[in-house]
Amino acid sequence: MNQLVALSEKLYDGPWYMLEIEELILRPYKTIPERIRPDDQVIGHTGFLVFARAVEREYRGGEDLIGEERPDVE
Repeated sequence: MNQLVALSEKLYDGPWYMLEIEELILRPYKTIPERIRPDDQVIGHTGFLVFARAVEREYRGGEDLIGEERPDVE
């Protein structure tokens, strides 16, 4: 879980927008037709999906939206 926290912090500090994290849990089931149910030994496996969109800051008249001066563009 600590790695997920570290990843989300880095994404927030970078040029990322619309950060979304989803957890998936895999739990096997017994497939006996008369008695479909979770396996007796439930060893769940968890996976995380992380989605984010990369964005660029919008520059207007020499300053961007947070007041920093625009770097020279070659």
